[in-house]
Amino acid sequence: MRKKIAICGKGGVGKSLLAYFVARALENLDYQVIVLDADESNIGLFKFFELQKPPKSLIEFLGGRKKFKEKLKSVPMIEKEKITLDEIPQECKAKIGRITVILTGKIHEPMEGCACPMGVVSKEFIEKLELKDQEVLIVDTEAGIEHFGRGVEKGIDTVIIVAEPSFESIEVASKAWELAQKLRKDVYLILNKVPEGEIREKLKKLVEEKELKPAGIIPYDEKVFMVSLEGKSPPLGKAYQSVKNTIEHILKIISP
Repeated sequence: MRKKIAICGKGGVGKSLLAYFVARALENLDYQVIVLDADESNIGLFKFFELQKPPKSLIEFLGGRKKFKEKLKSVPMIEKEKITLDEIPQECKAKIGRITVILTGKIHEPMEGCACPMGVVSKEFIEKLELKDQEVLIVDTEAGIEHFGRGVEKGIDTVIIVAEPSFESIEVASKAWELAQKLRKDVYLILNKVPEGEIREKLKKLVEEKELKPAGIIPYDEKVFMVSLEGKSPPLGKAYQSVKNTIEHILKIISP
């Protein structure tokens, strides 16, 4: 199987956490996993993988934001038609077991301008990355749905939308679902941080009213929140096991 999977949703719903859990689940299923951190704001994904520092970003490798802006409207950022993981410079990737982490770029200073350049690089990278057999690309997108407008999902096979127990989160998930379907992508919804009892039942009812069917429900896991406060790697406990079960279910559907 060779798949490119985007993980999206409203800010704070746990996209990066899910990207980490999905990567670990696929690694345990003997896949080679490439994780693209395409969120220009959130800086914590590399810490989940216990990396001391993030690899050099693709934006930096391409000459930095200033040089990038000069080229933005004239030539492709990634000049080759196709690239493989092996062709990506060593300083732009960090390998942990079967997982390779790559960053598009981050906003570091005030007045840097909009994040559109990161979207262009992410879009080209996703489209031009040629996967080998048993390689899967996981893309941790920026918060919200703007990346759909930038065309980041054009080269994606499957979209996984993450939502939490909040009205705004479900609204964003519903719109993301609509946009993914318009792009003719396989799309799945995962509900995250869901406690037992009345909240769970009300959330399921709200999702049904939006005509969305969750592929999985990830329970609220206090241990995950505790280590998140400390910036540590999340434990592979009950939340992870729910993600793993959900991903195995999705793979049975999307695998050729």
